[in-house]
Amino acid sequence: MTEVTFTSWARLEPQMSDPTLTPGISAEIADPLWLLGRQWQLGEFTGEDAGTPAWVEVHGETGPVRRVRLGDASAAWQAYQPDAVPLEALVEAEPPPGYGSGADLAARAGLRLVRELADRGVAAATVAALPAAYPLTMPSAGVALAEARFLAVASRRAPDGLALGRALRDSMGAGPIRGETLPPTLAHLNATSAFVQSAHAWLDWLETIADLRRSGGGGTPPGWRADRFDQTFAIAAPQASGTTMVLRAPEYRGGTLDWWAFDASTEAGPATAGGNAVPLRLDVLASPLGFPGAPVARYWEIEDAAVDVSAATVAPHETANLLLLEYVFAYGGDALLVPIEAPVGTRLAVRAAVLVDVFGDRVLAERSSITDAAAGRSRFALFGCTGDEDAVLLAPAIGHGMESEPIEDVVLLRDEMANLGWAVEAVAPDAAGAPADWRMLLPAPDPSQPPALPPAIADDRPALRWRLMRRPPGHWHPLVPQATGDRLSTYAVGSVALGTGGMTPPPRSVAVREIAASGLREEELAREGRRLVRAVQVARWVDGGIHVWTARSTLPGRGEGHSGVRFDDVLPEQPLAAGD
Repeated sequence: MTEVTFTSWARLEPQMSDPTLTPGISAEIADPLWLLGRQWQLGEFTGEDAGTPAWVEVHGETGPVRRVRLGDASAAWQAYQPDAVPLEALVEAEPPPGYGSGADLAARAGLRLVRELADRGVAAATVAALPAAYPLTMPSAGVALAEARFLAVASRRAPDGLALGRALRDSMGAGPIRGETLPPTLAHLNATSAFVQSAHAWLDWLETIADLRRSGGGGTPPGWRADRFDQTFAIAAPQASGTTMVLRAPEYRGGTLDWWAFDASTEAGPATAGGNAVPLRLDVLASPLGFPGAPVARYWEIEDAAVDVSAATVAPHETANLLLLEYVFAYGGDALLVPIEAPVGTRLAVRAAVLVDVFGDRVLAERSSITDAAAGRSRFALFGCTGDEDAVLLAPAIGHGMESEPIEDVVLLRDEMANLGWAVEAVAPDAAGAPADWRMLLPAPDPSQPPALPPAIADDRPALRWRLMRRPPGHWHPLVPQATGDRLSTYAVGSVALGTGGMTPPPRSVAVREIAASGLREEELAREGRRLVRAVQVARWVDGGIHVWTARSTLPGRGEGHSGVRFDDVLPEQPLAAGD
């Protein structure tokens, strides 16, 4: 019989029962005099490596952003002055609408002219003649009730501002407004100085919001990709080496624009960068980087009573809190704040910093990306564009601006019950061009009535009825899958047949019309959906000027939805409800 032995032992592991940081932070010692003696024996009082940084020498370069390209690599580079216009107003702005683009804009422009003429004391007869010469064209249908009332009142007081503005511009060309340059319909008016001044000021304002050289609505921003709902553009800045750094925003979806929207690109830059890189050399006093609640820098210094760092608790799975506490306790006293001033619209590259301590010793501090590359480690940078980690982009972007209520709000969603996608026009322009909430204005469409039975068998009709389809609301547009080869590639905007023999109304929003023209890529309609918003932006720039433009933004959706569409239903015979 084989003898089997088992070996066992007891393992002792020191484990702290106190989950707080108090024992380690309190640094209790039993014999302070012995500790001081050991420090003296080991030479810790000589202080040869404990010099405090006095100032920092910063070496680098700055390159002004003077070129911008609106679109992909096939677009042309153009000059750009960051101190004249913010980058958002340049890349996001839609082309202004032309004349005849909507009764709402025409009425509001005409009312503004009427107010300016009245404020300058123009004769009431002259003001009253304008609506008769250029009457507003009222839409016959498809106008919200509040907008219809506004247009009805405005048509009695104001002319068609867009038509009048185009007539003035065509008749006078680039010259001043005089009696002989008025359109034939206004030739009988007395062009007084007050009228001329009002017309000039009004026409200058009108041409900032409308393009009187063409007709129709506004266009698409340069670089906008309708099948992806994003924009692509690039900027360029010179480098000290004589080359040009191209920073490209490959998928800008609106909202906040800053350095994180850009990646470095290896594509060819413009022929001229529009400026030269300027060497940077600064001597700055070194100041420790502090923050509220930070422990004192000296280990043996008693903490202030207002700071209780031992109260910080963190669980093992809270990685972010662990990193924060490690920085606070281990590296918080090693960081210095070195302010560098640079103009907006500049690419700032810091090559090295030399720390000079109170003993005159100089220590070279290279960028971590350089030391990591030399050691074979992956490069790490926190505030640099991908591919250009050695520099910081001071983007000519707006810090704070104002945004209007959406003039368009379109939700893209999936409907698994109907096996379709939907483009829901929550807010879209009505026939007059004014934003309207179609969720409140459109009732469910009337159902197709079942055919009437012959009178002879009217009393014997069955207790069930068959419904071919329950139709969606009128502002829901189906997105029909389109296959290319053996895979789904795009969605196309479809329509739904009504019981009266017609089809659902065409899209009212710019976003859905663009989808109908170019299609929607399949990967853009994810499970969470999409929300497409158009709104007017207003911002004041560094030169004091005010910029107004219409911008687009793409936001996450709210998940899947259900349109209520069902096919092949057998229902109990009962009075039909709206939408059945």
